[in-house]
Amino acid sequence: MEQALAGGHDVVGVSRRVITGRDRLTAVSADIADADAVDAAVAGSDGGAVDAGRAPSRKPISVYSLAARHIVAAMHRHGVKAAGGGQLERD
Repeated sequence: MEQALAGGHDVVGVSRRVITGRDRLTAVSADIADADAVDAAVAGSDGGAVDAGRAPSRKPISVYSLAARHIVAAMHRHGVKAAGGGQLERD
């Protein structure tokens, strides 16, 4: 997200928590476990990347794979390109 904002991109951040206002950042309150909410957040985007995380735990963690599955599926449905290799280029 930081790289995209620094590169002048408009970013939609999806979080269960409140994201404070920043230039070029649109905050969407949603749970990445909710595929329909993720789909709505991705709709209309030009590019996407997954940046999900959680506190360390000794219990199994599925948030990363769940986030990736829902975000990538929504990107595919909407024809959104993925930003790969840590590189974001402005058109």
